[in-house]
Amino acid sequence: MGSTCSACMRSMWRPARRGTRQCRSARQHGVPDGNDGGIWQGDAGLARQGRIYAVTGNGTFSAGTSQHLDYGDTVLQLTLGAHGFVVSDYFTPGNEKTLEETDGDLGSGGPLLIPDHFLFVGGKDGSVYLLDRDRMGKFDPAANRGAVQAMKAPGLVMGASAYWNGHVYSLWSNDVVKEFGFANGRLSAAPLTKGTQVFTDPGATPTISANGTTDGIVWVVETRTWNGVDRHAILHAFDGADVGTELYSSESNAARDRAGTALRFAMPTVAAGRVYIGTKGEVDVYGILAGKPQ
Repeated sequence: MGSTCSACMRSMWRPARRGTRQCRSARQHGVPDGNDGGIWQGDAGLARQGRIYAVTGNGTFSAGTSQHLDYGDTVLQLTLGAHGFVVSDYFTPGNEKTLEETDGDLGSGGPLLIPDHFLFVGGKDGSVYLLDRDRMGKFDPAANRGAVQAMKAPGLVMGASAYWNGHVYSLWSNDVVKEFGFANGRLSAAPLTKGTQVFTDPGATPTISANGTTDGIVWVVETRTWNGVDRHAILHAFDGADVGTELYSSESNAARDRAGTALRFAMPTVAAGRVYIGTKGEVDVYGILAGKPQ
């Protein structure tokens, strides 16, 4: 696995578990014959729906061009077989060589799985792709014909987007939170709604809470830039039906709600009616105030 910001991008070994027993042979080396190609994904996790999906960072790429199987700057589809993981499909941008040479790092973004068989991911060069998980496209040096759809973010893409109820929510570096529609296997060309506050690098990975298909809330943690001074984290909540409406900020009543010192790439966890965020040396927990309507 690679460390945050690919500061130490090492080749990837991924152990696996089948049931409760660890399968020691079930592992995948992302760049077995080359260098780097670790997984960090802006600290977002791997994605799984039957198969496992991971995104590698800068590193050697030789799949499809030689007998080697190195997958730097690649979205991997991993399938667990009798003798371990195998790469059952993959997508590598056509400009992979440029990404490697310029620290473009597709692996700064994490994979988002979208029903029924799609994957949404972006990288450090601002390129964002919608992929078909059944036909990921592999590598085409002339173009990105394997991508179902491509768009350009205004800045770096770090971490993952979120999906809820036919909508995709993204907060990229130096951008506002955006809500895209998703229908008939395509994202809307422009955001349906968007916020007004610009979030600097690294943006944020959203978390969605909802009552089924209603009352969606988009939660994000505002952290700090890569070379910025320490600052308080800020928990934001936006209306899932219109992210231009901010429902809550932990700085609105800082004396009561101010969070601890920000940890870069922190993302909220929602469970049992509470929101948890990790900050330096503590976990801050938010919930409904006593006496407020439920």
